[in-house]
Amino acid sequence: MELIEREVGKIPVSIGTSLAFEGYLGIHPNQPKQPLDVKTVKEIWVNLRTLSRNLWQAVPSAEVANLNPAEAVDILMQEVQTIPVALAQNNARAKVRYYITGKDSMKWTFPKATFKQARTPKQMAYEVYERYTSIELYRRMKDEGLEVILIDRKPPPNDGTVALLTHYPSDLLWKDNFQRLLLLESHTGKLKPWNLWYTKLHNIAEATPMPFNKFTLQVFGDSVDIEPQPRNIIGQLKQLALSKRWSPVTTDAKMYHDIQSSSKELKEAYAKLR
Repeated sequence: MELIEREVGKIPVSIGTSLAFEGYLGIHPNQPKQPLDVKTVKEIWVNLRTLSRNLWQAVPSAEVANLNPAEAVDILMQEVQTIPVALAQNNARAKVRYYITGKDSMKWTFPKATFKQARTPKQMAYEVYERYTSIELYRRMKDEGLEVILIDRKPPPNDGTVALLTHYPSDLLWKDNFQRLLLLESHTGKLKPWNLWYTKLHNIAEATPMPFNKFTLQVFGDSVDIEPQPRNIIGQLKQLALSKRWSPVTTDAKMYHDIQSSSKELKEAYAKLR
């Protein structure tokens, strides 16, 4: 099939990617103005795996089985060159930087986590597609002299405000390596500061604020990599958060103190996963 048939946005890239940058530029159809001052953003870091995923999602579901990964890489090469041009044409000053994480970074970060496994034919096909296209895109960019960062564990310390375009919540744990880190969401185009990252937790509703950190990410899981802990652990943590009046800005020190006075199961889970 011709990948040109995928859905694109005002920026001629896959729709989820386009809408992210439309939100940043203030031209998103559902969000004409960001709640944050985008002029403070020095750089926008873009996960190659997220570009790959957004392309997959932009292809009609009836046709996605026919998606040719090699053709996808060609399209993605066009996208990584189109995005900086589109930003410049809209007078945006932020520099675009592309990155990809190493294959063992998740295991290093979460040695005790339970990871999701592809089970259906479609999930297996997507897993093969994403792995191939993102790695091959990285290699093509290197071969053609385009700047791209390989992050094995954590990125180098970075000054200024950085917006991260990624669908991997685990990338947000790099917060301390940046002066200020924001999440730029695909599709919604929203720029989210760290106190709103709890919306990336799998078993937490937007109306139920919760601290986002390495422990809560492993307890509640996400929609990409990490399976949630058993229901009794989730339930106990939610109840503790409610009784101790936790919020998205609750510190790790307070969490630790409150958990130490809770159940044996919760204390053991914290010791294992923190």
